[in-house]
Amino acid sequence: MNNFWALSLEDFLQKSSEKWVEVFDIRTMQEVQMFGQMPNTTIHHDIYLPTFINFVNNLDKNKTYLIYCYHANRTKVLLDYMKQNWFREVYELDWWIDVYL
Repeated sequence: MNNFWALSLEDFLQKSSEKWVEVFDIRTMQEVQMFGQMPNTTIHHDIYLPTFINFVNNLDKNKTYLIYCYHANRTKVLLDYMKQNWFREVYELDWWIDVYL
């Protein structure tokens, strides 16, 4: 069974502290430098880099991923991609990152 959901900040932060969860920041380096990263971030890869899809394709599809970006638009694209490519469990932060950091 595959799970793909949007999470509130509270749920996102709670889930991010669970064992076997990867917190995936897909923002640009400029955005990371401006706002910092969410607690427990384990992966950062800029979605606009030409290596991004190859990077995602090499991730373990059996792990649980929590993804976030600056506007929450890019996470929807990645969430759909991961769903179509058989990732088991992926969640996105449901709102703009600048509201939270």
